[in-house]
Amino acid sequence: MDLISVIVPVYNALATLPRCAKSILTQSHSRLELILVDDGSADGSGGLCDALALADERVRVIHQKNGGVSTARNAGLAAAAGRWVVFVDADDALAPHALESALAAQQANPDRLVVWPFACQPEALPQTACCEGEAFGVEKTGWMYLDCCLSMPWNKLFDRQQIEAAALRFDPEYSLGEDLLFCLAYCRAFFSLGGAGFFKLREPQTFYETAENENSLTQRYRPDFCNLWMRLFGRLTADCEQAFHCPAADLTAIRHSWVCTIADGVQDILARGEGGKADRKARARAVLSWPETAALCNALKAAGRFSPLAWAMHRRSPALVARLWKLRENRPDLYGKLEAIGQRFSRPARF
Repeated sequence: MDLISVIVPVYNALATLPRCAKSILTQSHSRLELILVDDGSADGSGGLCDALALADERVRVIHQKNGGVSTARNAGLAAAAGRWVVFVDADDALAPHALESALAAQQANPDRLVVWPFACQPEALPQTACCEGEAFGVEKTGWMYLDCCLSMPWNKLFDRQQIEAAALRFDPEYSLGEDLLFCLAYCRAFFSLGGAGFFKLREPQTFYETAENENSLTQRYRPDFCNLWMRLFGRLTADCEQAFHCPAADLTAIRHSWVCTIADGVQDILARGEGGKADRKARARAVLSWPETAALCNALKAAGRFSPLAWAMHRRSPALVARLWKLRENRPDLYGKLEAIGQRFSRPARF
């Protein structure tokens, strides 16, 4: 059996790490190494890592100063010895046969990147091995993003030889979206060497914990949120268009998602940004005045896709963007009707 390196970054995860580690160490595919990277935890998680290593020789522990999840994963990659790499977050868990299922799918589809869906409830994970799924070509990379299978590293079986050959690492300069950049870089490298696309397992193999804690980056106000996502979506759309040759419909759907993300950032500036109301409004309007924002809205318009949020962004109205965002969040039925009406009358030359 091939050795699989399972890398788990650990930061103040004392409450969830036992469940996570147990789900890995009891895998039906037992030839694995569990690399726990204690990223400067202050709650005793580091001691728990050491205790797990004493109890099971397959566990290796790395202690480091707090540097963020990217540096922790990079430390795990540097220490990994397995033929394959799987990432797991410390508050998540694997299905009992996840590694067995992923490896069997890989062996049956050696020229494809094996990915799998995730479950938001642990009881939704399968209790038996299942390597059934569906193959997708390289041109479906954009669709994989839209299907919530591309952005994250914890639902994929990575070839460590490919990672090392391409010198791939997570970018510690990003505290948001670093997962997507890594996965895109891996896909570019893998597909450039003859990879035929993806193989998506039918059953979820990872339990993804959706409950946020006080350490979650998603709970904090991010003054660089819009700037980061402009760069991330720019990389995504460029790769999907130029490297993966995704169909126009998928590119349009990604740009629509891009608009919604920037609108989220604009309303968050107004709601939680630093300074007074006038300062927040000025910063939000600055985002709407970026050339990248105009280019995004124009691309969506050229594709004939109407978006109320893009319509408001095109008019550089932060207040209108915020109102429409709240409508989309609180009354998706009404927002959907507004979008449908606008789409009915939209033309490539107008919103």
